[in-house]
Amino acid sequence: MNLNKESKFEGYHFRTSSRFGNRIEISINKESVSIIGPRIGVGIYKAWILIQAVLLFLIIPAIIFPIIFGVPIYLLIILALLFLHYIISAVGAIALWELANFLAFDKNKKGDRETFSIVDIKDIRIGKGWERNGLWFVIPYVIPMINMTTEGLCVSFEAPDSVTGKNVVYAFILHSKEETKTFVDLLN
Repeated sequence: MNLNKESKFEGYHFRTSSRFGNRIEISINKESVSIIGPRIGVGIYKAWILIQAVLLFLIIPAIIFPIIFGVPIYLLIILALLFLHYIISAVGAIALWELANFLAFDKNKKGDRETFSIVDIKDIRIGKGWERNGLWFVIPYVIPMINMTTEGLCVSFEAPDSVTGKNVVYAFILHSKEETKTFVDLLN
């Protein structure tokens, strides 16, 4: 593949630690990768993930409490926690990134841009493995469905985040397996 010119791809980004979501535009040249799309702030993302993790963690005492005290009706607490977790997860996934999309539109932009060097990209994967760095704990029931429906289409890697200064996970699907292979070939 010729990297003397810029190659552009369109993808759909998962809600990973890079904080992009929804439809994105990816540009690759011989030196760098740029991603443009709706992106939420670090604090909002961390709070959203933390709330989900706490709700799932609270299921452990919610299971133990009815066993110790012998009151099975308290098992309803488990259902309530799971339901609340699902609502916060779903509403956050929809509302937070749609708001970022709207704010970008209001500024006549496609979204935020993140650019990093190709040499800074690590751990490139196709398919499973996009839910790394603890994300698997927050949405365990969603991962198998996503893995099954995006097999061969999902690209994930770790690269720098200009806001946090740390490596974060970028994970998105492309339109076809051929396009995914071409994209990964360009990264390598």
